Amino acid sequence: GFTSAIAGGGGMLILPALLAAGVPPLTAMGTTKLQGLFGLLSSTYSFFRVKLINTKRIKAAIYLSALGSAVGVWLVQQIDTMLLRSLIPIGLLLVCGYLFSNMLRKKVPSKAILSDNQFNLVVGSSAGLYGGAFGPGIGSLLIAAFTGLRGDNLLSAVSNSKPIIIASNLVGCIGFLWA
Repeated sequence: GFTSAIAGGGGMLILPALLAAGVPPLTAMGTTKLQGLFGLLSSTYSFFRVKLINTKRIKAAIYLSALGSAVGVWLVQQIDTMLLRSLIPIGLLLVCGYLFSNMLRKKVPSKAILSDNQFNLVVGSSAGLYGGAFGPGIGSLLIAAFTGLRGDNLLSAVSNSKPIIIASNLVGCIGFLWA
Protein backbone atom coordinates (compact mmCIF):
# COMPACT_ATOMS: atom_id res chain seq x y z
CA GLY A 1 0.00 0.00 0.00
CA PHE A 2 2.81 2.42 0.90
CA THR A 3 4.64 1.82 -2.39
CA SER A 4 1.39 2.05 -4.36
CA ALA A 5 0.56 5.36 -2.69
CA ILE A 6 3.89 6.84 -3.75
CA ALA A 7 5.07 5.09 -6.88
CA GLY A 8 2.18 3.07 -8.29
CA GLY A 9 1.55 -0.63 -8.70
CA GLY A 10 4.68 -1.50 -10.64
CA GLY A 11 3.07 -2.45 -13.94
CA MET A 12 5.93 -0.80 -15.87
CA LEU A 13 8.29 -3.35 -14.31
CA ILE A 14 6.11 -6.41 -13.78
CA LEU A 15 4.54 -6.63 -17.25
CA PRO A 16 7.85 -6.82 -19.16
CA ALA A 17 9.26 -9.21 -16.52
CA LEU A 18 6.31 -11.58 -16.99
CA LEU A 19 6.62 -11.38 -20.78
CA ALA A 20 10.37 -12.07 -20.55
CA ALA A 21 9.57 -15.15 -18.44
CA GLY A 22 7.41 -16.44 -21.30
CA VAL A 23 3.99 -15.69 -19.82
CA PRO A 24 1.40 -15.15 -22.62
CA PRO A 25 0.54 -11.43 -23.09
CA LEU A 26 -3.09 -11.59 -21.95
CA THR A 27 -2.16 -13.62 -18.87
CA ALA A 28 0.68 -11.21 -18.09
CA MET A 29 -1.65 -8.22 -18.42
CA GLY A 30 -4.29 -9.80 -16.18
CA THR A 31 -1.67 -10.80 -13.61
CA THR A 32 -0.28 -7.26 -13.55
CA LYS A 33 -3.75 -5.87 -12.87
CA LEU A 34 -4.42 -8.40 -10.13
CA GLN A 35 -1.17 -7.78 -8.26
CA GLY A 36 -1.69 -4.03 -8.56
CA LEU A 37 -5.10 -4.27 -6.91
CA PHE A 38 -3.67 -5.26 -3.54
CA GLY A 39 -1.49 -2.17 -3.18
CA LEU A 40 -4.23 0.02 -4.64
CA LEU A 41 -6.80 -1.21 -2.14
CA SER A 42 -4.46 -0.58 0.76
CA SER A 43 -3.40 2.90 -0.35
CA THR A 44 -6.97 3.86 -1.27
CA TYR A 45 -8.18 2.79 2.16
CA SER A 46 -5.48 4.96 3.75
CA PHE A 47 -6.41 7.99 1.65
CA PHE A 48 -10.15 7.41 2.23
CA ARG A 49 -9.67 7.05 5.98
CA VAL A 50 -8.10 10.51 6.22
CA LYS A 51 -10.76 11.97 3.90
CA LEU A 52 -8.46 12.78 0.97
CA ILE A 53 -10.72 11.14 -1.63
CA ASN A 54 -13.62 13.21 -2.92
CA THR A 55 -15.94 10.37 -3.95
CA LYS A 56 -18.77 12.73 -4.88
CA ARG A 57 -16.53 14.57 -7.34
CA ILE A 58 -15.09 11.43 -9.01
CA LYS A 59 -18.03 8.99 -8.80
CA ALA A 60 -18.86 9.29 -12.51
CA ALA A 61 -15.17 8.86 -13.44
CA ILE A 62 -15.10 5.62 -11.41
CA TYR A 63 -18.11 4.21 -13.26
CA LEU A 64 -16.82 5.36 -16.64
CA SER A 65 -13.41 3.87 -15.88
CA ALA A 66 -15.03 0.49 -15.24
CA LEU A 67 -17.00 0.73 -18.49
CA GLY A 68 -13.95 1.89 -20.46
CA SER A 69 -11.91 -0.96 -19.00
CA ALA A 70 -14.43 -3.52 -20.21
CA VAL A 71 -14.16 -2.08 -23.72
CA GLY A 72 -10.35 -1.98 -23.47
CA VAL A 73 -10.12 -5.62 -22.35
CA TRP A 74 -12.38 -6.66 -25.21
CA LEU A 75 -10.33 -4.65 -27.75
CA VAL A 76 -6.97 -6.05 -26.64
CA GLN A 77 -8.37 -9.59 -26.82
CA GLN A 78 -9.04 -9.01 -30.53
CA ILE A 79 -5.33 -8.49 -31.24
CA ASP A 80 -3.22 -11.44 -32.41
CA THR A 81 -1.00 -12.71 -29.56
CA MET A 82 2.26 -12.38 -31.51
CA LEU A 83 1.40 -8.84 -32.58
CA LEU A 84 0.42 -7.99 -29.01
CA ARG A 85 3.72 -9.38 -27.71
CA SER A 86 5.57 -6.97 -30.03
CA LEU A 87 3.28 -3.98 -29.33
CA ILE A 88 3.61 -4.08 -25.54
CA PRO A 89 7.29 -2.97 -25.42
CA ILE A 90 6.50 -0.15 -27.85
CA GLY A 91 3.59 0.92 -25.65
CA LEU A 92 5.80 0.84 -22.57
CA LEU A 93 8.41 3.03 -24.28
CA LEU A 94 5.76 5.53 -25.41
CA VAL A 95 4.29 5.79 -21.91
CA CYS A 96 7.75 6.17 -20.36
CA GLY A 97 8.61 8.87 -22.90
CA TYR A 98 5.41 10.77 -22.17
CA LEU A 99 5.85 10.50 -18.41
CA PHE A 100 9.48 11.64 -18.64
CA SER A 101 8.62 14.62 -20.84
CA ASN A 102 5.76 15.51 -18.49
CA MET A 103 8.20 15.53 -15.54
CA LEU A 104 10.39 18.04 -17.38
CA ARG A 105 7.50 20.49 -17.65
CA LYS A 106 7.94 23.16 -15.03
CA LYS A 107 4.60 24.92 -15.08
CA VAL A 108 1.44 23.20 -13.87
CA PRO A 109 -1.87 24.99 -14.45
CA SER A 110 -3.25 26.32 -11.18
CA LYS A 111 -6.87 26.40 -12.29
CA ALA A 112 -9.17 23.88 -13.90
CA ILE A 113 -9.30 23.60 -17.66
CA LEU A 114 -12.18 21.10 -17.58
CA SER A 115 -15.28 21.04 -15.38
CA ASP A 116 -15.84 18.02 -13.14
CA ASN A 117 -18.38 16.60 -15.62
CA GLN A 118 -16.07 17.08 -18.60
CA PHE A 119 -13.14 15.63 -16.69
CA ASN A 120 -15.13 12.60 -15.51
CA LEU A 121 -16.39 11.87 -19.02
CA VAL A 122 -13.11 12.34 -20.89
CA VAL A 123 -10.57 11.19 -18.33
CA GLY A 124 -12.68 8.53 -16.59
CA SER A 125 -13.57 6.72 -19.81
CA SER A 126 -10.10 7.20 -21.35
CA ALA A 127 -8.34 5.95 -18.22
CA GLY A 128 -10.59 2.90 -18.16
CA LEU A 129 -10.03 2.17 -21.83
CA TYR A 130 -6.25 2.55 -21.42
CA GLY A 131 -6.28 0.57 -18.17
CA GLY A 132 -8.27 -2.29 -19.65
CA ALA A 133 -6.33 -2.46 -22.91
CA PHE A 134 -2.85 -1.88 -21.44
CA GLY A 135 -2.45 -0.23 -18.05
CA PRO A 136 1.19 0.41 -17.04
CA GLY A 137 1.70 3.98 -15.89
CA ILE A 138 -2.03 4.67 -15.51
CA GLY A 139 -1.51 6.24 -12.10
CA SER A 140 1.05 8.71 -13.40
CA LEU A 141 -1.15 9.52 -16.38
CA LEU A 142 -4.13 10.17 -14.11
CA ILE A 143 -2.05 12.33 -11.79
CA ALA A 144 -0.96 14.36 -14.82
CA ALA A 145 -4.62 14.70 -15.85
CA PHE A 146 -5.77 15.79 -12.38
CA THR A 147 -2.99 18.37 -12.05
CA GLY A 148 -3.02 19.54 -15.67
CA LEU A 149 -6.75 19.51 -16.45
CA ARG A 150 -8.30 20.07 -13.03
CA GLY A 151 -5.57 22.17 -11.40
CA ASP A 152 -5.43 19.79 -8.40
CA ASN A 153 -2.47 19.70 -6.08
CA LEU A 154 -0.34 16.56 -6.10
CA LEU A 155 -1.85 14.98 -2.97
CA SER A 156 -5.39 15.45 -4.24
CA ALA A 157 -4.41 14.09 -7.65
CA VAL A 158 -2.74 11.00 -6.21
CA SER A 159 -5.53 10.18 -3.77
CA ASN A 160 -8.41 10.76 -6.22
CA SER A 161 -6.74 8.71 -8.95
CA LYS A 162 -6.73 5.53 -6.84
CA PRO A 163 -10.48 4.63 -6.95
CA ILE A 164 -10.53 5.24 -10.71
CA ILE A 165 -7.63 2.82 -11.16
CA ILE A 166 -9.28 0.25 -8.88
CA ALA A 167 -12.39 0.29 -11.07
CA SER A 168 -10.29 -0.20 -14.19
CA ASN A 169 -8.09 -2.94 -12.69
CA LEU A 170 -10.99 -4.83 -11.14
CA VAL A 171 -12.93 -4.97 -14.40
CA GLY A 172 -9.68 -5.74 -16.24
CA CYS A 173 -8.97 -8.69 -13.92
CA ILE A 174 -12.42 -10.10 -14.46
CA GLY A 175 -12.16 -9.61 -18.22
CA PHE A 176 -8.75 -11.29 -18.46
CA LEU A 177 -9.95 -14.22 -16.34
CA TRP A 178 -12.38 -15.02 -19.16
CA ALA A 179 -9.72 -14.64 -21.87
